Amino acid sequence: MTLTYEIIGGDNRAHGPVTGEELCEWIRQGRAGRNTMIRPSNTDTWRPLSTFPEFSGPLRGLPWIPLYQPAPKAHKLAVTSMVLGISSLVLIAAAIFLVPVGMIVVAATAGRPQLAVFAAMVMVGLLILPSAASVITGHAGLRAIKAGPAEYGGGGMAVAGLVTGYLSLAASGILFVLVAWGWLETID
Repeated sequence: MTLTYEIIGGDNRAHGPVTGEELCEWIRQGRAGRNTMIRPSNTDTWRPLSTFPEFSGPLRGLPWIPLYQPAPKAHKLAVTSMVLGISSLVLIAAAIFLVPVGMIVVAATAGRPQLAVFAAMVMVGLLILPSAASVITGHAGLRAIKAGPAEYGGGGMAVAGLVTGYLSLAASGILFVLVAWGWLETID
């Protein structure tokens, strides 16, 4: 709902309700000034026009910029990208500690170190999925935000998802190579 104002004119009568844009036009025309008494339509208190911060610019000859503009809604793909990117980094950090423990447990119970290393490779390989999904949704989210900037926000979230997604992709790739190298060492 647009905020409207009432104004006491030179004839000492209330005029309005008018929008902020209309009131700014009256300022430009000289029909309202710093000491003109106005009030938002939903209140009973009259105050000088100069006490309203949203009209400080128009009183100095600048264009009117409404203060109460709602922020655009964050695009769902941007939020998804950020959540997936952060969770994939957490999973990578957990895997760095859990992969060696899992390898020891599997090797101790099965008695075959090759099986333990293969299980670790599968586990690390699965870590690539949320990272890749983060990168894909981040790029799709940025594309959608650029296509409709007035409708969607969340560009920072999409970039955060891309950065964390690419970081976790790199980390999981390095971890996968290290585990694969360990598997090749156990086969010999």
